[in-house]
Amino acid sequence: MTELIKKLADGLAGGHYSFESPCYIFDPSLINKNLDELEDCLGTKVIISIKANPNVDVNLRLVHRQGGVEVASLKELNLATHSAQVYINNPSMDRNLMRAGIAANAYFIVDTLQQLNSLVELAGKRPLKPVILRCNVAVIAQLQSGTPAIRKDHFGMDLETIFEAVRIIRQSDKLKLHGFHLFAGSHTFLRFGTLVAETALLLLPQIEARYGEKISLINLGGGFSERWSEQTAGLEAYRSLLAKFPSHVTLVHEAGRAVFASSGVFMTKVVATKRVADQHYTICDGGMNQSFLLCQTENNFRKLRQPYLVRQNEGEACLPAGGAEHTVLVGSTCSRDDVIGQYGDRNVKAGDIFLFDHCGAYHSTYTVSRFLGLKEATHYVIS
Repeated sequence: MTELIKKLADGLAGGHYSFESPCYIFDPSLINKNLDELEDCLGTKVIISIKANPNVDVNLRLVHRQGGVEVASLKELNLATHSAQVYINNPSMDRNLMRAGIAANAYFIVDTLQQLNSLVELAGKRPLKPVILRCNVAVIAQLQSGTPAIRKDHFGMDLETIFEAVRIIRQSDKLKLHGFHLFAGSHTFLRFGTLVAETALLLLPQIEARYGEKISLINLGGGFSERWSEQTAGLEAYRSLLAKFPSHVTLVHEAGRAVFASSGVFMTKVVATKRVADQHYTICDGGMNQSFLLCQTENNFRKLRQPYLVRQNEGEACLPAGGAEHTVLVGSTCSRDDVIGQYGDRNVKAGDIFLFDHCGAYHSTYTVSRFLGLKEATHYVIS
């Protein structure tokens, strides 16, 4: 049971807390704690990916932003006003976002040669922060033969285009090169984090030779899971690898799930229970409309989440041992895919509360909130 679940369960069971259901409940103090712990484990600063949780009240309470924040939209840029460093990263960023980023003195993580040219055009006589070039994951295979296959994506530039971008920057009176960004994708750090760092170490001298100067920054991306703190066995060897980089280069990572996930809980209340043939169902007032990711419709194999049950004024939260006698938790839409979890006990009744942990990243925004015009989840911030 996480620290936040215990706090909420005790408060709800004892009648001290009352939340409108369905809802998300966030504790920003856990975000700051997660960030401190991740930076200690990696030995680098960590850039916060605001897209994982753009809640205004949450972000205003983040006191630890020394590593900076990464944004992908105008709305997110407005949330980053108190950050020491702002990085804009979006392959489809439009001219309005570029203009705002230039005015905000932000760093641009450049995805294409077209973006590079647009920055020069839009800046006019205003100064530009040195740019960061985003490398496509294909760069890993281009520099290291025989590497494991990594899922292809459309982000960043291949090796030839990266070198062309360096040439353009070197010949420009307006542009300077800050560094490069290399990332294997979400949930990839355990498998490919070392490979990314090894590739960055190979790429660094090639970029500096073409640029004719030393660069200052390498962003090694993230790909950390929601439960990264349970998977730290290889981090000592990883830090030893990072120690091989020259001292003039600052290494950074970025994180969304690892920072935000454990700081948020999704709460939904039981409306009714029923049995259809030999299957027991629990119908909840919150579902895919408010927390689409719980339904796992984008996964090839579903492993349904099991929440904690709280019965108000009747003691602590329950998490049963499990077994054959379980109930399937469904939401309030008319979709047969609206299955948000299962609970390993059929002793569930209307009015019971379910708490899903690790819902602080992406769950509240990556959803179909306008479907059927159903009620959106309320957001609460506690401390």
